[in-house]
Amino acid sequence: MNKPLENIFITQITSLRGFAFQNFITRLYLLKYGNDNFFSPRKVKDKGSDGIILPEKKVVACYAPNEYNLAEFFKKAKGDYKSFSDNLKNTYPNWMFVYNKEVPTEAILKIHNELDANAPVLGIDNIIGIINELSGANKREIGSYLRIPSEMFSKDYISEILTDLLKATEFVNENIKYEGKIYTPDKIKLNYQEEDVETILADYDLFLENGDFNSIEGILKGYQDEEQNRIKFRIVNDFNNKTSGSFKQRMMNLSSLYLDKYSNENDDDYKYFINAILIYFFEQCLIGKKTELEK
Repeated sequence: MNKPLENIFITQITSLRGFAFQNFITRLYLLKYGNDNFFSPRKVKDKGSDGIILPEKKVVACYAPNEYNLAEFFKKAKGDYKSFSDNLKNTYPNWMFVYNKEVPTEAILKIHNELDANAPVLGIDNIIGIINELSGANKREIGSYLRIPSEMFSKDYISEILTDLLKATEFVNENIKYEGKIYTPDKIKLNYQEEDVETILADYDLFLENGDFNSIEGILKGYQDEEQNRIKFRIVNDFNNKTSGSFKQRMMNLSSLYLDKYSNENDDDYKYFINAILIYFFEQCLIGKKTELEK
């Protein structure tokens, strides 16, 4: 997750209080573990539990006060731990405490010294770590739950797709480099049927207006030259060997191939950014017929 998006998640999560935080953790753990592996509080009717992670036999307790106070922090933890011990410990022997901000060391030590030495005490960094482990679709779902605008995920989408393309390709001892400049509308007209040109030009203009090409270029600059070559090689290789038909059809084939891998065909956000990446590399003369300036 890129840093600006991560900061928005932190702001939204640390602003939650009481049951709002508990409901968020329930939603997060349902995404992480699935409906069959996480019991929400409704299913266990509290009993000192804000949810149960079934594979780990672990009871979850949540806490999100207005402000931190060690005495109140431990009072809440102690009360939840007693309810857990009285009602659930025989069946689910493990327990954890989740706090919506950074957990002070003194609070962790007090729980470990006086309640349970093995109990995980999670704070905001741990929560962000869990979110980072989610799939792109689930990450966006939890972002939507927190009312984070979908456009904030754009660089995250692009980075995820490019990183996966990189991972899918071994070392490439070939320098795939763009040397010249082209007039993109000419390249579009050369590769697409006349009836499709206006639509592709409109898509291209939209990617430009939204700054998507700048985002792609900025993320690519964060990779080493050899890594950039591997990403380019993967796209060129997939285009040449896994698509067929007209250029439009081949671009659609490649888009569907990546969409199936990263999300699903109904995921408009992923489809948008996959197409932005493909058009970016099309403009970089990696795929498609070449104009006279490229030859």
